[in-house]
Amino acid sequence: MSLLKYRPAKRGGQNDSETPLMQQYSSIKSKYPDAILLFRIGDFYETFGEDAIKTAATLGITLTKRRNGAAADIELAGFPYHSLDNYLPKLVRGGHRVAICDQLEDPKFAKKIVKRGITELVTPGVSYNDKILDHKANNFLASIHFSSSPSPLPRERGTQAGVAFLDVSTGEFYMAEGTMEYVDKLLQNFKPSEILFQKNKKKQFSEFFGDKFYTYGLDEWIFQEDFSNETLLKHFGTSSLKGFGIENLNMGIVAAGAALHYLAATQHDRVQHIQSISRIEEDHYVWLDKFTVRNLELFWSPNEKAKTLIDVLDTTISPMGSRMMKRWLSMPLKEKQPVEERLNIVDLLLKNQELSEKISLQIQLVGDLERLISKVATGRISPREVAHLKRGLAAIEQIKNAAHPPTPSQREGGQQPRSGSSRAEGEKPGYMMADPLLYKLLKEFVKENRSKPTEAESILWTCLKRKAQDDYHFRQQHIIGKYIADFACLDRQLVIEVDGLIHQLPDNIENDKVRTEWLKEQGFTVIRFKNEEIIGNIEEVLQQVVNRLKSLPSIKDGVQVLPLGKDLGWAAIEKIGEQLNPCLLIRARIEKEIVPDPPPMLNKGKVISDGVNAELDELRKITTSGKDYLVEIQQRESERTGIGSLKVSFNNIFGYYLEVTNTHKHKVPADWIRKQTLSNCERYITEELKQYEEKILGAEGKIATLEAQLFNDLVLSLADYIPPVQLNASLIARLDCLLSFTRTAQKNNYVRPHINDGRILNIKNGRHPVIETQLPVGTEYIANDIYLDNEQQQIIIITGPNMSGKSALLRQTALITIMAQMGSFVPAQHAEIGLVDKIFTRVGASDNISHGESTFMVEMNETASILNNLSDRSLILLDEIGRGTSTYDGISIAWAIAEFLHNHLTKPKTLFATHYHELNEMEKTMPRIKNFNVSVKEAGNKVIFLRKLVPGGSEHSFGIHVAKMAGVPKKVVDRANEILATLEEKAAAPARKGGTPQHPLGRGASGAQGDYQLSFFQLNDPVLSQIKDDILKTDINTLTPVEALMKLNEIKKLIGG
Repeated sequence: MSLLKYRPAKRGGQNDSETPLMQQYSSIKSKYPDAILLFRIGDFYETFGEDAIKTAATLGITLTKRRNGAAADIELAGFPYHSLDNYLPKLVRGGHRVAICDQLEDPKFAKKIVKRGITELVTPGVSYNDKILDHKANNFLASIHFSSSPSPLPRERGTQAGVAFLDVSTGEFYMAEGTMEYVDKLLQNFKPSEILFQKNKKKQFSEFFGDKFYTYGLDEWIFQEDFSNETLLKHFGTSSLKGFGIENLNMGIVAAGAALHYLAATQHDRVQHIQSISRIEEDHYVWLDKFTVRNLELFWSPNEKAKTLIDVLDTTISPMGSRMMKRWLSMPLKEKQPVEERLNIVDLLLKNQELSEKISLQIQLVGDLERLISKVATGRISPREVAHLKRGLAAIEQIKNAAHPPTPSQREGGQQPRSGSSRAEGEKPGYMMADPLLYKLLKEFVKENRSKPTEAESILWTCLKRKAQDDYHFRQQHIIGKYIADFACLDRQLVIEVDGLIHQLPDNIENDKVRTEWLKEQGFTVIRFKNEEIIGNIEEVLQQVVNRLKSLPSIKDGVQVLPLGKDLGWAAIEKIGEQLNPCLLIRARIEKEIVPDPPPMLNKGKVISDGVNAELDELRKITTSGKDYLVEIQQRESERTGIGSLKVSFNNIFGYYLEVTNTHKHKVPADWIRKQTLSNCERYITEELKQYEEKILGAEGKIATLEAQLFNDLVLSLADYIPPVQLNASLIARLDCLLSFTRTAQKNNYVRPHINDGRILNIKNGRHPVIETQLPVGTEYIANDIYLDNEQQQIIIITGPNMSGKSALLRQTALITIMAQMGSFVPAQHAEIGLVDKIFTRVGASDNISHGESTFMVEMNETASILNNLSDRSLILLDEIGRGTSTYDGISIAWAIAEFLHNHLTKPKTLFATHYHELNEMEKTMPRIKNFNVSVKEAGNKVIFLRKLVPGGSEHSFGIHVAKMAGVPKKVVDRANEILATLEEKAAAPARKGGTPQHPLGRGASGAQGDYQLSFFQLNDPVLSQIKDDILKTDINTLTPVEALMKLNEIKKLIGG
């Protein structure tokens, strides 16, 4: 039973006073009260009652009424069935759930009312419709399961939840569990179109995540661990979830099970394209909370016309690549090896323009494999889309062939590598071998010692951590000292093959013993095992491998080694090529069975090729010859009767007929049967004509049925290729993203970042990747250096005037770091990136009025999130902390935060931009805080922003100059300068008397207590100056009360009172 059937009906089911059709409608509608029901009646989809009112308003169509038997008339709105693809997206985008009710039998054969039923429930998060989906973005359905014992505090960070993300249009399925903060971060990253949760948790959901998502509440029984576990096991056809690595994530399992159940409840039960579920590993990705994603404008800017980082980076040419690029940007990597692998490929593609262009050209032909193969699973794929799939697989074969590195001889001769091989004939490999048990033991050793790598372990880990189609077929290159080792598994033995060795196994090697002896003669150390017991310590074995590699004669013989990036790039791209599967058999079948340019739908033209099915060929011959025979009948009867204008025509009422004008109707023979009389002609049939009509129409109907059957058989066969095609789609998307990085790097002059496991962030001449693309032609971006570490220069306090570029500098530092850990080249002259695990930003102003939060409250919330989640690899960017409150409060808060970060055990790297020049004093007492400022040049009354970061603090904000540049009226600007002069005069007064200059705000830079309030006696006003003089001359001690009142009255008159 559908979970939606538990919802109460609004109309209360059938009503005896209604017509039978409306009774049927009411019965179905009662099961889907919260969805708009599109009710198929003949050639139209109709809506009734409240649904009709909503539909007419959303679609802009006519609202009318329909008679409903003895019951009252009911509102009606509808549209032709063939317009469903046009109107359905508008309803869903309007925030409506739409239940599609189709006729389940041919009305011609219905004995009573036509049988109808729900064929699909379309919701914002569950749809296959291309016009609803954004081809560059996923359409995720999310499901959240809260811990059964939540914290009593609504925003308590310790509260746990499980979350799942499912895109039914692509088959992607992810899950995770963690704190509310982590789940909130994932919701911001995946941007689900719909979120499911328990009905009774709506308040809790709103308290944690707000009301900006489209949500739907499900019954509590669906969120049971046993039920969800069983749902997942049944779907994947497994006896355990261990193979997916999620067996211990109980809350995540519940969320994932609820999402799968929801698909079935919405009539989406053909979901075999959902082949796997992946755990989102929190430890694998950089933490970017929702504040950081917003403040850095990664995907969205408050200025509609402004560019964002995704706009700069995403030059992908496939829908799959564009969707993957968004995931890469929202989840940068924090492990060196996968980042380096991406960088290696980008490096290769930059240096090999021919390879880049060849792969790019083929990716354009691939199409959206993910969504095409999903349509195969659901039976929604059209003949034309099958042809697109065939062309995509053909393009994949070309990419696979291109993804092989050239051999040395090919490189010298400028030749391309031949398909399927990376070694030319005559090349001589060298071998060091061991039994398969060594391979197994090495894997275990690496797994246990990953946290304390040795030189030997790091070399072999690069080889052995790779996932392969089986344990004995894989390749990987790795730098060892000054040369390249190419690891491979051949003949079910571990082999270490070094490019350029002159050794080669003789052809007469027949068994292990002879091979071992030969290898020893060549000077190799051969590691073997006896009775499955390893001889010697595993670390010693590993070291032997390394030592042997270091003494290889190829180095002495001067074998040329290619640059690091190129060789490792080829290894990485070859790995992708080896996994690509062009699916030759099914491709050949499509080529044979489907016409080259099929129609978009069955029954809209020829789909199946000639020669595929003998019966189909015979039927087509009948229709072709039958129609020719009709022409023959027309000519023969015209000659026999002398009716020159005689013609054979057809309509749906009585089929084929002979049409005779009134001028010739007296010539009609007696054996013709009159069927219709019109004003200017008469229509007749003959026995011969009816016989051929039955033959032709019967053949056409059989053709349609047989073509549909043959096409469906092909689609069923295609379903067997869902896993390899989905893998192809993922690999092509990966290549597309890396090619996008390549194009961006080439266009914008980016460099390869140096990624390491250290704690240093060193950027030379860094540039803002977005701003520099928006500068006028010929304008050069002012680049800046940033150096941060955890020991010497942990915090940089940046002062400088408004509009000088402080915020841009902060943002560019974070963006360069994110780009580097995505695997992209970066806008800089040099960039050394010690891997960061969290990036926090407090940049820009915003408020949350709907929740009663001011700008300052939002700022403090974001700051609290930062201070509560610090790590030794964090990068923190703070801009104008404390500006939303009084000056003293702001300075106090900013000082305390900087002090906290400096003294924290993790010593997080921090850029702190501020107007509070008092913070420059912190450098004197806190050794890891350094002062810098964004320089300006004063020219008369003008300020020139140099936008260059230089050492030392700044004492001027130049706010009045900025106000003038912004167009503030001159009178206001002049008055501001007067007030500024008065304030500066007061601050300088003690110095003239031999004292210590005071800060204009009345407190020393050291933070000494003191208060200051602007006095009207300090204003340059002649009336107030006169009042001041009068008061100073008056001897208060001699004034009587009456005289004091009279003096007060004089002052009042002076100021116009």
